Amino acid sequence: MSSNHLKILKFSLIIMIIMNQTTSEPDQTIYTLLSTHNLPTGIFPKGITNYTLTPTPTPTPTATPVPYHFEFHLSSSSCHSKFETSLRYDSKVSGVIKVGKIEDLKGMAAQELFLWLPVEEIKVDVPSSGLIYFDVGVVNKQFLASYFEDPVECVVSSGGEEERQLVDVALLRRQSRVIRRGVLVPFLAVRRASWSHPISFLYIWSSIYNLFSCKTGLDNGNSLRLL
Repeated sequence: MSSNHLKILKFSLIIMIIMNQTTSEPDQTIYTLLSTHNLPTGIFPKGITNYTLTPTPTPTPTATPVPYHFEFHLSSSSCHSKFETSLRYDSKVSGVIKVGKIEDLKGMAAQELFLWLPVEEIKVDVPSSGLIYFDVGVVNKQFLASYFEDPVECVVSSGGEEERQLVDVALLRRQSRVIRRGVLVPFLAVRRASWSHPISFLYIWSSIYNLFSCKTGLDNGNSLRLL
């Protein structure tokens, strides 16, 4: 009889421990993870349910909140979300979420003109300045963080030829060396790169845009800047 009571006591204790852990550590979603790391939840599309979140080791284990490696999968091959700019998500997106930034980002791209530039990192200022920054290799894009406050629906991609024009960032970096010389940027680029090449055109256009922006001081909350 005493043996049965002991088993019941052990079972009750196990149940209490499980319930306590469930209460004190609610299920973490990819959206709550963004929020606890000072990032807007609208960075990722609405309705993500297939994902994995893994805490990553840090030099200071007591640091909170801890970084997480994430990976999520979409039901479609790829989709788009429209903000101030268009963002494209592949069927698999992964990276590392830290306080105020996402590093090693893969599977996400931002549109500039008719090209898709792979997003390598996303960050915000801590404390917040109201801006969010997208690192797309050799071009920095910044927007108002308020654009990304809430997740939006992701529209399935049509799969047209324009959807596959993802720019090679390494090639962009090589060509960027040709056009980083102040006022003469567009003219030097014309001599050493073809106007007909879309990547060359992007950089020439970006250079003219940046020179104009610097002279006029115009800024509506978003900008394009060559590194």
